Order: sequence, then structure tokens, then C-alpha cells
Amino acid sequence: MPGNFIDALMPSFGATLATVLVAGAGGIMTGIPLGMALHMARWRPARAGRGAIGGWLARLAVHGIRSTPSIVVLVVAMTLVHHLPIDPGGLAATALPLVLLSALFMARKTDAALDEVDQDLVEAARGMGADDWQIALGVLLPESRPELISAMGPALAALVGYSALAGAIGGSGLGGLGMRYGYHEFLPEAMLAIAAILLALAESALTAAFFLSRRFDRRRGPDLY
Repeated sequence: MPGNFIDALMPSFGATLATVLVAGAGGIMTGIPLGMALHMARWRPARAGRGAIGGWLARLAVHGIRSTPSIVVLVVAMTLVHHLPIDPGGLAATALPLVLLSALFMARKTDAALDEVDQDLVEAARGMGADDWQIALGVLLPESRPELISAMGPALAALVGYSALAGAIGGSGLGGLGMRYGYHEFLPEAMLAIAAILLALAESALTAAFFLSRRFDRRRGPDLY
């Protein structure tokens, strides 16, 4: 492989890793509250019409954007981000569109995880006078913690692929490096090296989330080994 590729590999890896971590943190911190709000909007659909309509519109927007091909969402989001007063080639310009994709993924996973919580616990908390947010924070969130941690693995793994795609479009990170050396200069060994690194990153995220979710799952018995 050419020396220029070797020299550019580590900075590109660092840029991709930083993008995944920043976008993942932003998506998780945004997506979990959004998923909780979507879930709670279904609890009392008969209450104040505006709240019910607002919840329905929010769910429609989340599911609609999630159903749109990721490349379309990514290109549109990157175009909009370029109108913001930030460096177009910086970390923020690449990470912000990925935060949107990650947040929508985590919102759907959070909504699904909260659906699996034993409703007897919810009704018991409501019977003791807890309001909606007390139930959400004191019952739903702790009980669904293993599922939420498990969902972070696929979210981060997907971000690895999205970051490579965003890098290929914007010319940065491992995606940009792969386009330059693997596609334009047609160096298969360069493309294979980048693919192996991306695969290792994705698998690391999935494996870490799997073991952490098992660690925090109170419904499992103690490990014997």
C-alpha cells in the first residue's frame, strides 16, 4: 500500500471514531427522552386534544423519517447543516446529521422497550399517586435499562456505517479515505483494510452493548462462571 495511505489512515480512523462517539452520545441523549415522550403520549389519548394530536404528529414524523432511505436523510441533513455557522469540514458538520439518524433509531427502540415493561408495576406506581414522569423515570426507565443498553449496540454499529457514508460524501474519515484510495485509485488492499477496521468497530460496539445489557439485567440469575 502507498505511504500516503498509511500516513492518512490513523487521522482518518480518529476522525471516524470521534464522529461515531459524538453522534452516538448525542443520539442516545436525545433519542431516549424522545422515545419516552412518544410512549407517554399514548397513555391517555382521550386527554386534551392538542396533546393527543401533537403526540400523533411526533410519532408520524419519527416513523416517516425512519422509513426514508438513510442516504436521502443523510444528504438532506448534511445540506441543511452547511447553512449553519459552523465549519463545513469539521466534526460538528459531520456529526449533527448522524445525531438525527441515531436519535430516531433510539426513540423507536426506547418506545418498544417501554412497551415490554410489566404494566402491573406501572399501575401500582399510579395507584400510589405517581404522575406520568415519575412513573417514566422511576419505573419504566429502570425496568427497561437492559433493553436500552442492548439497543445502543446496533445504534453505534449503524453509526459506523453512516459515518463512513458521510465521510465518502464529504471526503473525510475512513469513508473519504476509502473513496480516494479504494475507488478512485482502485487499490483493493486499501479498501479491504478500511472495511476490516469498520467491521471491527461495529462488532466492538455490539459486543460491548451485549455484555453490558447482561450485566444490568436484574431478571437474570447470577452467572455461575
